[in-house]
Amino acid sequence: MKKTKNIVFIIIGILLLSLVYELVINDNTKSYSTYTKIEIPISQYDFGTIKYLDTITYSFKIKNIGDELLLIDNISTISPNVNLQIKDSILPPSYESEINIKFIAQNSNIGFNKIKISIRGNFENKLAELNLTGIVSE
Repeated sequence: MKKTKNIVFIIIGILLLSLVYELVINDNTKSYSTYTKIEIPISQYDFGTIKYLDTITYSFKIKNIGDELLLIDNISTISPNVNLQIKDSILPPSYESEINIKFIAQNSNIGFNKIKISIRGNFENKLAELNLTGIVSE
């Protein structure tokens, strides 16, 4: 009986440590020791009207205008028909990179589309947003 109690306490301890790790150590909202500033000259691109199965590609530029090294941790979107790629995710001051976007319009995209792309990193507000908009027709 005593062995069973010990095993239960060990399992509970492991579960609690796992939970603490996820909530504190592996937190997606990272904290940095230094922050920098970014410039995104064009943060919205309207691709106009295209037909489904057409492909749109566009490159958003991002520049480190601060005095510290820029670290881009993540670029993401919830849109399933969008591929994202960043040229360089670590930028010294005054350097520029590109976020390349490829949108393959599907039948489910017919109508107006607003595709939001999130950028996370060690810059002011920790989050920047890009938008790709347009209409997909049959």
